[in-house]
Amino acid sequence: MYLFKRPNGIWYTWEWENDRRIWRSTHQRSKSDALRYLCAEKPKQGMRWSDFKRSFLYIVKTTRAPRTYEMYKSVLDYFSDFVSTKTITEITTEDVLAWVWKRQKDGLNATSLHMQFRTIKAAFNYAIRKEYRINNPCMRGLLKDPPQKRRVYFSQDEVKRILSNSKGWFADFCLFALLTGMRRGEILNLRWCDITPEYVIIQSSEVYTTKSGKTRRIFYTPQLREILERRKTKSDYCFTTQGIKINQRTISKKFQEVCKKAKVTGKTFYTFRHTFATWLLQSGEELTKIRDAMGHSSVKTTEIYLHLAFDYSKSAFERMGNIVSALPKKHRRTTISKLK
Repeated sequence: MYLFKRPNGIWYTWEWENDRRIWRSTHQRSKSDALRYLCAEKPKQGMRWSDFKRSFLYIVKTTRAPRTYEMYKSVLDYFSDFVSTKTITEITTEDVLAWVWKRQKDGLNATSLHMQFRTIKAAFNYAIRKEYRINNPCMRGLLKDPPQKRRVYFSQDEVKRILSNSKGWFADFCLFALLTGMRRGEILNLRWCDITPEYVIIQSSEVYTTKSGKTRRIFYTPQLREILERRKTKSDYCFTTQGIKINQRTISKKFQEVCKKAKVTGKTFYTFRHTFATWLLQSGEELTKIRDAMGHSSVKTTEIYLHLAFDYSKSAFERMGNIVSALPKKHRRTTISKLK
């Protein structure tokens, strides 16, 4: 099926049936409205995968970051080779398995395969919400979870060494990332119009889309106010060099140079975000508050940082050991013998 705008300004779909081109009106004058109309009407007729993919990707493109859209499009285009002639309701778990086996045969590693599997699963979850089908063919347990990649964070000593080897705007940039937990792209695209007397607003703009597409607030600390006061210029953006917006490649290059001087290895600039979450967890902050501060859509995403707080939880066992050591020796021997 194809979507086409006719001279009367109305969007139509057409397809071949019995060697004839059949036109059907969407009764809409804008392409976005026509796609929404098709999303609403097609389930009754048995929406084809190709039509569903087009409408789903339109939603992704308008609500998610460009890189996310490109990733979704690439994965779903490849999946189309297995289900292109089927309707959305005809796709089965066997089709998904066939795709999984082919991806494994292609040599895709477990982590990338799991990420692509979640992409397809998300598409079918959208289909369920829209009542195109009643279940998800990407069943739980269909694909084994990959081994968890261990995330790292900075120690306080490493942060001190990094900051002491940083100068000017880059020192401010690193400290800003640590204080806020913001992503590198969010800081680079932060504008002065996003700065209010009460808080900093992280939101999408005409040149940048946040990862989740949502808006969140960063509340001030004294250090944060000092950085913003130092960075104040006539430029639209908060972080610039000679009035020119800084790009991500510059940040990566500067970070590598500073880490070499500070003798910090195995870390990236994104480690500041991991450190923000880990230090808060270690200080006893609630998981839900960290979720909101980092802009995660689900607390499950925030839970990946729990294992980083292991060193902190270790102190609880050490404290218990100290408590037992403080017991009278006679009582301590009695207690231990009972445990045996």
